[in-house]
Amino acid sequence: MPNIIDRVTNFISQQAMPPPGSTVVLALSGGLDSVALLLILQELKYKLTIAHCNFGLRDEALEDEAWVRALARQHGIPLYVRRFTAADFAHYAGEGTQQAARKLRYAFFEEVMAAQSIAFCATAHHADDQLETQVMSFFRGSGRELLHSIPAVRGAYFRPLLPIRKHELQDWLQARGQDWRHDRSNDKDAYQRNLVRNQLLPLLEQLQPNFREHFAAQAERHAAQMTLLDQTMEAMLPAVVVIEGNESKLDWEACMGQWGATQAMVFVEWWLDRQGFWAGQITELMKLLQSATGARMQFGRQEVLRDRQWLILRQISDAPSMEVMTLNFDLEQIWQWDYAGESLQSRPVPKPKQFDGALGIESHWLDPQKLILPLRIRPWQKGDRYQPLGLRGTKLISDILIDQKRNQWEKDQAWVIEDAEGIILLSGYRIAQRVALTTESSQCIQITRLNATRSASQGH
Repeated sequence: MPNIIDRVTNFISQQAMPPPGSTVVLALSGGLDSVALLLILQELKYKLTIAHCNFGLRDEALEDEAWVRALARQHGIPLYVRRFTAADFAHYAGEGTQQAARKLRYAFFEEVMAAQSIAFCATAHHADDQLETQVMSFFRGSGRELLHSIPAVRGAYFRPLLPIRKHELQDWLQARGQDWRHDRSNDKDAYQRNLVRNQLLPLLEQLQPNFREHFAAQAERHAAQMTLLDQTMEAMLPAVVVIEGNESKLDWEACMGQWGATQAMVFVEWWLDRQGFWAGQITELMKLLQSATGARMQFGRQEVLRDRQWLILRQISDAPSMEVMTLNFDLEQIWQWDYAGESLQSRPVPKPKQFDGALGIESHWLDPQKLILPLRIRPWQKGDRYQPLGLRGTKLISDILIDQKRNQWEKDQAWVIEDAEGIILLSGYRIAQRVALTTESSQCIQITRLNATRSASQGH
C-alpha cells in the first residue's frame, strides 16, 4: 500500500482540494488527528495558519491551549486562539453542547480566514470519523441523513485525511517521535459518538469483519447521490423560495404544485438541512406543514413560522423590547426617537400645495394643531381600532394586519402612535383621518420611519 503522504496527495488531487503549496487555515485541537494533519501538510509545503478553539469544557483545556501554542512556536506557524465562554454557548441555547461547540468552532474558522484573507480551511476528519458518522446517521434515519457522510470538500473546508484510518495516523506519528494531546473525555461513553466508537463498532467488526469496506463503498455512492441532489435542488430554489431581509420564505403550495406531496417533502427536508438544522430538528419542523397559520418552532437562534402557504425561517434578532414610550417634543423642531430597533423622526415642513394623497407607509403629513400632546408609542393591542385616512369609519387594527397579510412576526412587531384622543398612526400603514391635513390647516409636520437606527436626538 502506498505510504500515507502519497495516499493523501492522491486524495487531494482526486477531490480537487487546494493543491500542495496553497495557503490554508488548519483547525488544530492538539489531538492525534490534527497534529498528524499539520505534519502532513507541512511535508506537502502548504503555508499554514493555525486556529485553535478552547471551549473551557474540560480541566485540561488550558493545558491543551498551552501545548498548541508551543507546537505553533516550534514550527513557526501563525496561531489564532479563541476562548469561548458560557455566554457564547448561551447564544445556541437548546441545541446541545456538542452542536453549539460545532457552530462556534466553524464561526471562529470563518473569522480567521477573513482576517488573513485565506480562502480554505483544512480539518482532520479521517476514515474512522467517517464511519462513525455513517453509522450514527443510519440509526438516526431522517431524510437525506439516512447515510450521511462527511464531505471531502464543502465550501471553504477540505478534509485530506478521509481515506486514512486513525491507527495509521497514530503509527505514523509514533514513527516520527511526535506526541499529541489525548482527550480523556473520548474514552467515556457519555456522548453518542463515543458509545458508537467504543462499543458498537467493535461489535459490528465481530459480526462482519468486512463491514467497514461495505460502509465505505455505500458512503461513496451516497456522496455522489447527494452531490447530484444538491445540484438539482439548487436549480429549483428560485421557483419556491423567496429571500426578504433576514427571512427565507419557502412556498409549500408551490412545492406541492411542482412535485406532489412526497417529492415536496424531500425538498423541504433538503432545504431545512441546508439552513443548518439537524435531523431531529427537521423531523419536528416538518410537523409545521400540517399545522395552522401562526404555528412556530424555535431552535437556538433560528425560528420557523407557518404562515398560510409559507414556511418562513428567520434569525432571531436582539431588537429592543417594545414598551410604552412617551414622546415629549416641540412641534417646531426636528426630533428623533428610537423604538424597537427602528428610528422615527418628526420635523416641521411647509404645508404642501396638494395633500389629498398620502406620502406612503413610511412618511406622513399631519396637522400639528389637531394633536393633543404628549404622544405615546406602544405595541398594538387586541381591540385597538382607529379611522385610517380615506376610510369612512373605524377599523380594528387586527383586521388591518390580516388584510395586509402580515405574518405573525410582523404582527408581533407592529406598533401604534396615539395622542389623548386615540391612535393617530399604525406602523407600515396610514395616519388617522382626524389628524390629516385639510384646506384649513395652517401648519404641517412630517413623521418618517427611517431605515437606519440612530440615537435619539434633537436638532434645529
